[in-house]
Amino acid sequence: MRTKIYAFTLMLFMLTVVTALVMPSSSQANVAFKGMKQVLDIDNYTGIVDNCRGDLNGSSFNLGGEKVKLVPTLNFKRECGVRKIGGGYIKLLSADNSKDYISFPLQNNGSVKAYTITTNSDREFLLIQTYQGSANGTSSCDGMWLVGKHGDQYVTYATKATLDQAGLLYDDIEPQITNGQLEIVGVGRAYGNGMSDKYAGRRYRIIGKGYGTVGSVYLRWDGSANWIGYQLVNVG
Repeated sequence: MRTKIYAFTLMLFMLTVVTALVMPSSSQANVAFKGMKQVLDIDNYTGIVDNCRGDLNGSSFNLGGEKVKLVPTLNFKRECGVRKIGGGYIKLLSADNSKDYISFPLQNNGSVKAYTITTNSDREFLLIQTYQGSANGTSSCDGMWLVGKHGDQYVTYATKATLDQAGLLYDDIEPQITNGQLEIVGVGRAYGNGMSDKYAGRRYRIIGKGYGTVGSVYLRWDGSANWIGYQLVNVG
């Protein structure tokens, strides 16, 4: 009898250990996006006779309890007598410059914005979006990267390719927090008779003067995969 009890107890213990290893903790499974804070803004002012400006020297901030910084390495050019951005890249570095984590390309005439994104846990993310502006105020997305820690390393959890793979239609994107998820709204130019031909036959919703959307991609933390999941939701 004692042998049977011991064997049952050992089996129960091993089952508990295996379950603990394969199942995410409740804090991981229930991670929800909470807030956004802009930490970098560089504007090329494409098509406008004005110098590019913004955080050309970069910015420092906390990310997941660690002091880091975004440092631009830019090529400059002269157009119509003013200084414009001729491409380059943005580096994510440790505060003391000893660690070069990830670099993000910036296209010719490109502009860039970056946000830290908090959650209801100790997990934080960095969202970087690059875009092309124009004199009429419209813009188009060049790139997007959602970055965060995976173990001891910074990794890219989602990119512009993720949006394309999901099937999102857009010219530019607008990020926002919606019901604990990071919503990437696909933004298109709207005209007097509706959206442009790119969105022909699609339901759309006007989201501002001259702009509309046909859908969004919702990014969420998938605790079982320990990675970012996504879902496309079109305007109904």
